[in-house]
Amino acid sequence: MELTELIAQAPWREASTYRETWPHEYVVIKKDKQEELLEAVCKRFCAGEGTNGRFFRMKNKYLFIGDYKYWLMTPCTEIDLKKDDYVLNRAPIYRDRRDFLIKDGDDGRRNADIDGVFGINSSEYNKGAKSTHDSLTGKLESVPVKDVWEDEARDFTPWLAKNLSSLGDALHMKLELVQTEAMTGAYYLDILAEDANSGALVAIENQLEWTNDSHLGQTLTYAGWLDAHILIWVAPHFTKEHRAALEWLNRWTPYEIEVYGVEVRTVKIGYSKPAHELVPVVLPRAWFARRTAKSAGIQMDTAKKKEFFQPLVDNLRKAKFTDKQEALGGGYGHPFPSGIAHIDFLASFEGNRKVWVYIPGGPKDFKQPIFDELRADYDSIEKELELDIDANTQMAWDVPITRTIGVWRDGSIDDSEEELEEIRKWMFHYLLKFKKVFNPRIDAIIAQKGEAEEAD
Repeated sequence: MELTELIAQAPWREASTYRETWPHEYVVIKKDKQEELLEAVCKRFCAGEGTNGRFFRMKNKYLFIGDYKYWLMTPCTEIDLKKDDYVLNRAPIYRDRRDFLIKDGDDGRRNADIDGVFGINSSEYNKGAKSTHDSLTGKLESVPVKDVWEDEARDFTPWLAKNLSSLGDALHMKLELVQTEAMTGAYYLDILAEDANSGALVAIENQLEWTNDSHLGQTLTYAGWLDAHILIWVAPHFTKEHRAALEWLNRWTPYEIEVYGVEVRTVKIGYSKPAHELVPVVLPRAWFARRTAKSAGIQMDTAKKKEFFQPLVDNLRKAKFTDKQEALGGGYGHPFPSGIAHIDFLASFEGNRKVWVYIPGGPKDFKQPIFDELRADYDSIEKELELDIDANTQMAWDVPITRTIGVWRDGSIDDSEEELEEIRKWMFHYLLKFKKVFNPRIDAIIAQKGEAEEAD
């Protein structure tokens, strides 16, 4: 019998003592005649499945199936049913990942679960609610996604296909449905869409359980078959391993390929109808450019951007700066690989009267130490960039805020063709300068950091 069937048939009983703090259910293996269930769970654990977590000072391994996590207080390798009886526990998966680490001071009250999820503090929210309006007494609660959509193919995929605007809003895209259950050889992609802003095909694969290897493989297979440039994987919960896989793809695939991980969440207040959230948890670098463009109110025409950047790409390719063939039209600027992993250059328009060439920000733990080192050498860097003889260009060191380093000048995508040609020459000049000035320094900083870590 399959594990899911065994779980469904098990006589789960509530741990009533923990109803208000750590709500969970359990079965007693021998007493409830659940030896087959225990064997199936242990088989999964022994196969390497499960996620390490901690409940205060106790270390456990949790198996995530559907909307529940399962755990034993005794490792499977130490279980002996001839001597003792054992308890298998399960609890709903919380949205804010309290499953993984419970610390001293956490009282387990459900009210604390919303802290940090929506950028608010629940205690402050409730205090403000009482002081401003006595009727605001409802608590925000998470709802298992399978309580809203029972079946992935019959319920969730059709719903998502009809609500692509919500997914597009979360990713700063304009998604338009092409087809559901799109044939990809012998298989079927859940949703095939198009980003109207860039014209790129979008492969969307969704599920109603924790991410797994089969859906990861399916997403890549379908996207490859359809030559989709944007991959979106939608699920209620992403394992850290699958997040790492998507982030790795974003680091090492060409800039024309964008990979997203999006969590679908459902919440309600009291007896209200459930509301949905689509929350990005893995994003490519192109997304940040789109977000900045949207916040600045920039709605440039894709064809106009491609027309501007294509000559720049052609000249950079001739100079062996890049191997790109075609300019991008998405976002508000154009990324170029620096030749160093995780470090990029970006040529862009910002607002109405600014043109940039800069090194975008990124993961704080990686880029912040590098930018700090570069900032300490700013006199030498500005001298090598020859800013003192370029009256039209200014240097910006926004390390504490955005972790970006760049140069800028006046300019707009709406300038005359003569002015746009001058801007292209300016971008070309400073992209080459950036590679010459910054790359040796960044290489040295990374090498020094690696030697220090080895010494430790």
